[in-house]
Amino acid sequence: MIYTSYFGQIKNLPDNYEPICIARWKPKWYTGKVLLSLAPSDRLLRWWKSSKQDEAAREKYKAAYMSMLKTYKAAALERIIKNIAANKVPVLVCFEKDGFCHRHLIAEWFNSHGIECEEWKKPVINTNTFPVAAMTTAAAVTGVNF
Repeated sequence: MIYTSYFGQIKNLPDNYEPICIARWKPKWYTGKVLLSLAPSDRLLRWWKSSKQDEAAREKYKAAYMSMLKTYKAAALERIIKNIAANKVPVLVCFEKDGFCHRHLIAEWFNSHGIECEEWKKPVINTNTFPVAAMTTAAAVTGVNF
């Protein structure tokens, strides 16, 4: 499995997950691993920033970026990413928190080649799952109903 995320989530990743920057530029504080070959080209980024960033622009960007991805063999790229992650779970990171982003295109491309890739989500801990039996026992011992 390969995950995608954004720089703001790095602090939430488990210790056995390895962030790998796939942005053209990285934040000054980021000292981790980088795979620049998956970053959009400078030319594509400049075009995108000057575009209307509407549906037509997204389709044009997607076509250009997917064309770049087609120059790779998915299985070989997966091996490269996993080697960079060095026995940890790889997480491809960039800047965009939500919305249209090249990391989602990477995930789509990997999945279309049978390689699992999805957005990493911080696990939600449900505090309302305390066992009923434990609450009943606690109520009997303490006299407090939960």
